[in-house]
Amino acid sequence: MITNQLNKDKLYNELQIKTNELVENNKRLQELDKMKSEFVHMVNHELRSPMVTIKGYTELLLNNKNGELPDQAVQKLAVMQRSINRLNNIIENIRALTIIDSDRKKIRISKINAIKVINDVYNDMLILTGKRRQNLKLDIQNQYPSILYNEEQLYQCLANLITNSIRYSPDGSDIIIGALCNENEKEIIFYVKDTGMGIEEKEFKNIFLPFYEIKNIKEHHSGTIEFNSAGTGLGLTIVKKIVESYNGRVWVESPGLWKGSTFYFTVPFDKLEKGY
Repeated sequence: MITNQLNKDKLYNELQIKTNELVENNKRLQELDKMKSEFVHMVNHELRSPMVTIKGYTELLLNNKNGELPDQAVQKLAVMQRSINRLNNIIENIRALTIIDSDRKKIRISKINAIKVINDVYNDMLILTGKRRQNLKLDIQNQYPSILYNEEQLYQCLANLITNSIRYSPDGSDIIIGALCNENEKEIIFYVKDTGMGIEEKEFKNIFLPFYEIKNIKEHHSGTIEFNSAGTGLGLTIVKKIVESYNGRVWVESPGLWKGSTFYFTVPFDKLEKGY
């Protein structure tokens, strides 16, 4: 009896020690996470300010209305502008990730018009698909249930998926943006479908990881919408984080390489009510 009690006391003490260690480690992790968030916020702020100035002066010089700059200088300024835009995209993606990881209470959520957001993204993206002679098409219903979401975040999810399709689809190909109402699961399924490079099944989960590249990065080149350009490596990660923060799901389907891809994400709704 005495031996059993001693063993119990020993196990209890060991368990208490481990519990205290876990509590301390958790506190330390929370402190580190807070430090990380503060650092990212600081870097983001410090980068954005000079970028605005550099971008503004570059655009001013590129206007060159009086032909004061030689053609060679204009060409170099154009390269500089593309690099600035790329860096600005990275900064904005970092900002988006910071907002998602912060307190949800700070994000403005309201009843939004799904069709309006889809149309806004569609109209804004036409200029990018036009540069690649791609055909951006709509596949939407006349009405959807109302959803509670942050409009900017829903827009960003769709825009990121379309930009991804633009990059990995050849010139002249089709890209479709659409949405389906799944009444049984009480959710709207948004999707972006392309006829581009496609994805192997083994990469389905990996492509949502930050900075993950399916192909060797040496085969990519920098750019915004050019075919097979590398992007920032954060676009799909941002989509996943936003969607899951609203208890939605995100996934990709593809028959295989060079057979196109379809990216889906869901937005839950509480009840089927008259929407838009």
